[in-house]
Amino acid sequence: MAAKHIPVYQIDAFHKTESATDFYCNTLKAHLNKHHFIFVPHKHDFYVCMLFIKGSGTHDIDFKKYPVKPGAVFFLKPGQMHNWVLSPDADGFIFFHSRAFYDLCFTHRKLGDFSFYGSGYTSPALYLKAGQDIKTHPATLLFTALHKEFTLKMAFLHKERLTSLTDLIYIDLARRLELSETQGAAPNRYLQLFREFEQLVDTRFKEMKSPAAYASEMSMTGKHLNRICQNCIGKTASEVISDRLILEAKRLLLQPGYTVSDIANELGMFDLSYFTRMFKKKTGETPFQFSKQFG
Repeated sequence: MAAKHIPVYQIDAFHKTESATDFYCNTLKAHLNKHHFIFVPHKHDFYVCMLFIKGSGTHDIDFKKYPVKPGAVFFLKPGQMHNWVLSPDADGFIFFHSRAFYDLCFTHRKLGDFSFYGSGYTSPALYLKAGQDIKTHPATLLFTALHKEFTLKMAFLHKERLTSLTDLIYIDLARRLELSETQGAAPNRYLQLFREFEQLVDTRFKEMKSPAAYASEMSMTGKHLNRICQNCIGKTASEVISDRLILEAKRLLLQPGYTVSDIANELGMFDLSYFTRMFKKKTGETPFQFSKQFG
């Protein structure tokens, strides 16, 4: 796999209708049957949400493996790498859309306000609680309504209903995720600042490695930034930065034509031996050993 290009798919790879080029919805069974290329590791430039009502297997998201079973919900942000191994009977619903599809429709809320899209430390998997037939679960009924609306294509106020149902699904799942999360003690203001820090790291991690530099950008002390990180995820600001660097290194190690030295330079880490030591400390293996798994 290290010798293959990791594709980044856009929405028009899945459909070419004129009614909603920034939105797609389908049953998982139909989606899987039609798009066989999605079974190998790939990325998207859009947001994805899916619900399994049948089947089993595993879903790999950014090098972490999650079980697939009825009631499993998965969220994917642009740039995340994923692939899956599924049983033949796998079914459910999947929808995806651009950032603009959602953010331009709501002035009071953005996609990043939902923890499953706003933080890399929120699990991309949610498992709806047992005790109710998944086919009649309230979340499933919302997915069903969204799919039905999508198939209408040119219905009156079509996009308005698509965005409203998408919003209802996200609100419903955000509530369920909040109830299932063990970490929820951090003050709301700390959570907001932590997400701001994450977003800043996500855009600047290649050029800016110092927690003090990020703290300065956010008009606070390094001590306060560490306090925020510890309260929200139990890690230091420095660990958040190194986590992002290692994730990007893993993604690059699967791309063709990159040497370990190239990747270190790409990440702004010009001391190759230090980069290799840091990678091994965080992952338990050298960059070469990691890439060999996917060769």
